[in-house]
Amino acid sequence: MALGLKYGRKAPLIETPGMFEAAKKLHDDFKKQFGSTCCRVLIKDFEFGNPEHLEHCIKLTGAVAEMVMKQIIET
Repeated sequence: MALGLKYGRKAPLIETPGMFEAAKKLHDDFKKQFGSTCCRVLIKDFEFGNPEHLEHCIKLTGAVAEMVMKQIIET
């Protein structure tokens, strides 16, 4: 959503090519760092709902939030 606020459409039917590049960069950076973008793959070593699973998800969401903010600041 943060990338959409920065790069998204400002009016209907207006092309926003920067959004596609920004989303691809985030996808590629996340996949490079964590090996996948598939939730099932990312949590395969954890029992769903246990404290370690939740801690792992918090780590991932924090990392992606940091990636997004760095990407927004750099452009």
